[in-house]
Amino acid sequence: MNQRANRDDRQRSPALGIGSDLESSRENPAFHGRVESPDESDHDHDDSTDHVALLYEDRDEQFSAVIPFVRRGLERGERCLYIADENDRADVLSAMREYGIDVDDALESGALSVVTPADTYRRTGEFDRNAMVRFWEESLAEATEEDDFTGIRATAEMTWALNDGDTDLDHLVEYEAILNSIYEGEPYAVCCQYNRERFPADVVHEVIRTHPLLVHDGVVSRNVYYTPPAEFFGPDRPAREVERMTTTLRERTVGNAALERATERFRKIFEHSQDAIFINDPYADEILEANPAGCEMLGYSREELLELGPSACHPHEMEAFREFVDTVFEEGAGWTDELSCLPKEGEPIPAELSASKITVDGRPCMLAIVRDISERKERERAQRRLYEIASDPDRSFDEKLQSVFELGCDRFDLELGGLARIDPETDRFVVEAVSGDHEHLRPGAEVSLSETYCRVFADETDATGDDAATDTASITDPEATGFEGTAAYEEFGVESYLGTRLSIADDLDRTFFFVSTAPREEPFTESERTFLDLMGQWVRYELERKRYEVTLEETIERLEQSNERLEQFAYAASHDLQEPLRMVSSYLQLIENRYADRLDDDGEEFLEFAVDGAERMKAMIEALLAYSRIETRGEPFEPVDLEAVIDDVLTDLRLRIAESDAEIDVGDLPTVAGDRNQLHQLFQNLLTNALEYSGDEPPRVEITARRDGRQWIVSVSDEGIGIEPGERERIFEVFERLHSREEYDGTGIGLALCQRIVERHGGDIWVDSEPGEGSTFFAAFPDPVVRE
Repeated sequence: MNQRANRDDRQRSPALGIGSDLESSRENPAFHGRVESPDESDHDHDDSTDHVALLYEDRDEQFSAVIPFVRRGLERGERCLYIADENDRADVLSAMREYGIDVDDALESGALSVVTPADTYRRTGEFDRNAMVRFWEESLAEATEEDDFTGIRATAEMTWALNDGDTDLDHLVEYEAILNSIYEGEPYAVCCQYNRERFPADVVHEVIRTHPLLVHDGVVSRNVYYTPPAEFFGPDRPAREVERMTTTLRERTVGNAALERATERFRKIFEHSQDAIFINDPYADEILEANPAGCEMLGYSREELLELGPSACHPHEMEAFREFVDTVFEEGAGWTDELSCLPKEGEPIPAELSASKITVDGRPCMLAIVRDISERKERERAQRRLYEIASDPDRSFDEKLQSVFELGCDRFDLELGGLARIDPETDRFVVEAVSGDHEHLRPGAEVSLSETYCRVFADETDATGDDAATDTASITDPEATGFEGTAAYEEFGVESYLGTRLSIADDLDRTFFFVSTAPREEPFTESERTFLDLMGQWVRYELERKRYEVTLEETIERLEQSNERLEQFAYAASHDLQEPLRMVSSYLQLIENRYADRLDDDGEEFLEFAVDGAERMKAMIEALLAYSRIETRGEPFEPVDLEAVIDDVLTDLRLRIAESDAEIDVGDLPTVAGDRNQLHQLFQNLLTNALEYSGDEPPRVEITARRDGRQWIVSVSDEGIGIEPGERERIFEVFERLHSREEYDGTGIGLALCQRIVERHGGDIWVDSEPGEGSTFFAAFPDPVVRE
């Protein structure tokens, strides 16, 4: 053990911490009280020091206080001096060893000395208070300046004064009084030990007045009876004592009154708390007190509970309970909701425990506030079950609804769940679904809304003028709430009702409800009403989703019918229009063949215009027919290698590519899911446009692909004439042209056809272009691997 402290770490302070030092005395069973830490700001004098009087009645009480005091001094690097008289030196050293002090090391280092009064109080042969004052001053100087200790800590068994016929006890008391002024401002800590059984009461009385701090019966106290030396020896001592005594009496009276008020407040809280409160000694397995709520919760009388211990309340969770107790005693407080309490009868009660460490009659105990969380656990269980039902992808709405009915009946302890349409304007109540058999409440049954408990929603609507009013209503006393004489009460026999109104978009409102023919003694809780509202929200969502799906199916059916009619029209148009067009073309060819040599220049030009017009008309009709058949006449999707598709397109356009001296650069392209013929048409159109609108320079075209998240984006870039920003959307519309036919030929439907193809493949197409700087067309396709 290191008995000395570094000189730079000395605590040059008049207070060496008596209160905190003696706190460690609690480790001994004989020390059963509390420590009142002295607070200098509370003293009514300024010359207090760490000068303490220990009043003891037996050896256990003596050593339980004084030896930890010495041990603390050794730990702090102080020189410790024990003046033994009542106990011999060997007994003192033996007791120190029992308290964990390394006695041999402390003696060898000079940190500890166990001496006799002959070495101190009577070193001159008799007691001389002036000599003792010099002794303490010299001892401090030697310890701090020569031996590098942080201070002096001394304790003396004062019984030597009783055995010394030459010592005047009055002189001894005077000596004790003047020591405080000597110790003030210096690193002294002194504990004077007085055996109450041996010292006369009048001497003990004076001893109390001369020590700022007092240890008695295991309690460290600030001594309100301490008298500073100036007062102790002054002529005004009686008057000051009277003042101090009356002040002390007043303070004690006020303090006791405040304590009584606080005790009464605690008693009222304890008695009237809705939470169970227990005071117990968990390590002794004893319940010391229980409030009425605790008795009611566990089903025991107070007397029965006080015969039990905490183990009777947590028999199956003792390991968890012990861990909780250890936490409370180590940290001063704790909380858990993982424990349950076993009542006298019935199943364990899930509970939330909040506990604090307290002291009752000198013994460490635990104050536990216990809250029954059965309702919360039940609510959590029901919410989890509702989520499981709602998220099940393999069950239909009707199947889920029946499970929700069952869940609600169990949660609310009611017999039947139901869903009905309501129309306050026509006073209609039509049952859509119920959870079981009922003579009157069955699917399709209709009754006047005003004859049911659901009329509360109609009444609310009338009162508020809000046709979309939503709320939750409950009825447990039909007669008191005005439903006597209604069909729901008189014919259906409904005694208890809990329901909510659901406002459905573009449809009649619904009421989602639970009923029972058995009366309910307690009203529905806010938690139950909230859970009903939660279930109602799911029902409303499902009903609106079903209605949306029906509307969507109807829209899809109308679109399919429209597409079918469009295809029929396109087919008829192409067939009927192409027939006269072929006739026109045929006769124009006859004219050209038979009469070409008879036509002048104007005639030949007119004939050429007519033939060209017929050809363009034919191309437009064929393009329109192809556009109309993208969705209906396409091939099933299959994996398509776009590199192979581009190779075929380049083969088809090889003559045009050669004639224009075009340069086509093709990068790595992905495999996508699609219609190979339509994809061929898509890239042929895009590549043809790139060649067509290349400007005066030979075309330069680049085809690349990149992956973007869950899709592939294929781009076709050229260095051609470009497109004005305002025209980028218009070019994808049918028959929209940006240039005259004299400038660029075409039907005006090519890009619209590209857009239709890409959309059929679940993608999108767009263009990025600037006039004179070329264009890049982008086509996005879903990644077939991700889609799977």
